[in-house]
Amino acid sequence: MTHVVRQQAFQRISGPPRQIEKSFFGMAALNWPRTTADVPAFASSIGSVTNFGDSLTFWGSMHTAPNTIDWTTLDNFVANARAAGVQDGIYCLNGTPTFLAGASSGIQGPHGMLGEGAYPTDLGQLTYFCQQFAIRNNAVWGHFFSLVSAGNEMDYREIASTGYFWWGTRAQFVDFSWTVKAAFNAADPTMRIGSPGMFEAFEQNYGMDQVINQPGTVNPTRTGKDCFEWACTHPYFAGPTSIEAQSYGDLTNARTLGTNVVRDFLGRNGKTVAGVIASEWGFGPADGFVPYIAFLAQTPAYRASFMERLFMCGFMYGMSGIYPWYYGAGSPSGQWQTDTNGVVLGYTNASANMTGKTWAGTGGYDTVTGQVTMDFTSGSSRVV
Repeated sequence: MTHVVRQQAFQRISGPPRQIEKSFFGMAALNWPRTTADVPAFASSIGSVTNFGDSLTFWGSMHTAPNTIDWTTLDNFVANARAAGVQDGIYCLNGTPTFLAGASSGIQGPHGMLGEGAYPTDLGQLTYFCQQFAIRNNAVWGHFFSLVSAGNEMDYREIASTGYFWWGTRAQFVDFSWTVKAAFNAADPTMRIGSPGMFEAFEQNYGMDQVINQPGTVNPTRTGKDCFEWACTHPYFAGPTSIEAQSYGDLTNARTLGTNVVRDFLGRNGKTVAGVIASEWGFGPADGFVPYIAFLAQTPAYRASFMERLFMCGFMYGMSGIYPWYYGAGSPSGQWQTDTNGVVLGYTNASANMTGKTWAGTGGYDTVTGQVTMDFTSGSSRVV
């Protein structure tokens, strides 16, 4: 358990020592690594990638008919990632195939796919996809994907439209996500199963509270909390420290599921997770991108410092990965294609200065300047 203690002008962070793996440094992308048309200049610093933003790698884009899956796009995704030195991935199992969307098969979803938010009419086909994915992940991809997240920012208003990722009921979501977990548990017990990407604990339309104790219909003995072992959160607006002018709190206490917020919520509902992963992070559009605009107005040196401190504090706060959303034009987390001396430098510095070291379990930040200190078991410290 990580402890944060305020001492005069220095807020101390302590926790159990941990090895820092390169996979902690994540990135989401729209086209790369599925294609090599726009490879990040800093690709060698990236430890893990997700397919969250690339609908061509979604379940529904590959599983086009019963027992028929075309793995070409995901084969390219893995091959190009490995060629760039990335050794790990998170797979978001998202986007119901049109042939399984039933009455919603003619309705376009947020990614332009027909029926993508529907509850699948045949859970057996979902099981089949998961089984085949596990086989290919081990036999062809060298277990590139280490975690599967079932769904993304689920909405429970039961509205089939381009505005929502999930069109089914709460109980149907439990049946969907439990089917994913059960299939992977049987086909590859080493696969980590994550929650859907989520950003609120309490919210009547899309909060975790809507399904955490909800039983399924097909699986009435299972509830939402049975369906995952890792919490995949989207702590938008969260900064490295609590004093950042461009953030809404830090990665522990942000309402958008900081580490303490999500662990407290789950603990109150009898759930303990293996870890917390920020599978998306950035400055979201809820307030017209005001924090993001302010962030971009800062100097490149500030943006570099912010990004490196985000990863330093995130690790010390107990996170198991941070994935800025996203590499590509229009990203709300940074201008990753052009800000070489800003966010890119901060990311590469964080990866270079942390990977392979062991955090000593001590560190913290100056509550006036925001300067972050991270101590390593080697006796050295990184101060930014």
